[in-house]
Amino acid sequence: MNKDNLEFIIILLECLFILVFFGLVLPKFINCILYNYINKSYSNSVLVYNVIEKNINIIDNYIFVFDSFLK
Repeated sequence: MNKDNLEFIIILLECLFILVFFGLVLPKFINCILYNYINKSYSNSVLVYNVIEKNINIIDNYIFVFDSFLK
């Protein structure tokens, strides 16, 4: 193998790792954190809960789109 080809393959694998990390691992990790540490414990926290719930929906949609893109 040529040295340039080897460098290209290494860079390609690094890019793939970054895409998988930011596309699959990080959103699922954030999703688990939000579901485990946030609950509706106060009656006056509806506004904050709704903002976080919208963020969770965005993360779920992001995970769904990225999973669909990989299939």
